[in-house]
Amino acid sequence: MAGKNQNIVIIAAVVVVVAIGGYIYFNNKGGDDIVSMAETSATEADSTAAAPTASGAVSDPADTLPALPEGMTEMVLGDPNAPVTIIEFASLTCPHCADFDVNRLPDLKTEYIDKGLVKLIFRDYPLDGLALRAAQIARCAGPDKYFAYIDAFFRQQAQWLTETPLDDMKRIARFTGMSSSEIDACLENKEIQQGIVKMMQDANAALNVASTPTFIIGDTQFSGTRELSHYEGLIDAELKKAGVTKE
Repeated sequence: MAGKNQNIVIIAAVVVVVAIGGYIYFNNKGGDDIVSMAETSATEADSTAAAPTASGAVSDPADTLPALPEGMTEMVLGDPNAPVTIIEFASLTCPHCADFDVNRLPDLKTEYIDKGLVKLIFRDYPLDGLALRAAQIARCAGPDKYFAYIDAFFRQQAQWLTETPLDDMKRIARFTGMSSSEIDACLENKEIQQGIVKMMQDANAALNVASTPTFIIGDTQFSGTRELSHYEGLIDAELKKAGVTKE
């Protein structure tokens, strides 16, 4: 328990650092130690259940989310009216988050999201300055291209978290469709920057999110990546509650 509390204190301190430092650029190599501490917390964290719902009722975790900061758009992958919702809090410099994006999400997308059974709400939870800037770029791309940028940053994480991560981050953004001037203007956009930081602070305060990735499916909240069957089991239970049969 003491170790868990210490991790929460560490992440809370990170929130303060990002909130203060969010108004200036972090240096080109900043944040690696913060990411390591957060990932240790993520792999060791236990599943925690949210408030139970009535028997047979579908629990929509979107109802528990803090309101978005003014000017921010909810990023939703899939049919907004899908009966089951997955909430993901992730940092773009987190290898565990990248592992989910590359090795779990494609199967969930094929089996559930593309069939209109599940939607995924992605909330930015940057654990360092590089992740904050990557999240800014993805949001500047707009809702239609947002998940393409998120996927590109995750899939090429090893290629841009190098000796010159900011330069390599910009290279990926240009390859994905943004011009150099658009990228620079985006990184100077204080409204988006502050909105992402506020989103992170609110998730920490309201939902006790303290590491990445953190997921909420139905009334279950857990941290760290799990086997595909873990996600499928929770989703199938929610579909059963909703009276929906998976084809």
